[in-house]
Amino acid sequence: LAVSGPAEGRTTLVAGTEAKPAVLPGPYVLVVDDDEISRSVTSQLLQRLGCEVERALSGLEAIERTRHAQFDLIFMDCQMPDLDGFATTGRIRSLTGDKAPPIVALTASTTAKDREKCFAAGMCDFVDKPARKAELDRILKRWTKSERAPSS
Repeated sequence: LAVSGPAEGRTTLVAGTEAKPAVLPGPYVLVVDDDEISRSVTSQLLQRLGCEVERALSGLEAIERTRHAQFDLIFMDCQMPDLDGFATTGRIRSLTGDKAPPIVALTASTTAKDREKCFAAGMCDFVDKPARKAELDRILKRWTKSERAPSS
């Protein structure tokens, strides 16, 4: 029997079988938001969609977490104190290089100018706040390849 978590490569085998891999957990996602309610709601919706979710309440915490784990996707609040989502995205991309996961903006402002700023910072998509389950599901289908449990 071999079982390892997200940081160890996400391999799961079931004892007593012909080395068939078990269904892997859904995408390993990081939600970065300084607002506790928004972070909690987004995380809960993603869990209902089958994701394994980690949370960070600042850009600096998000950078530290990406040093120790390989996420499938990051949802990044744009407006945070100290280090905003744009600068955090740049640092994560610099640290992880080609292994950088897709980073999706979480923003209350989705004007064309704001969208351009997200893309210029290295984000690949955006979600309006407050996040809605259908929109998060669209993002997951577009940017991840991991199998997910059916949504409830």
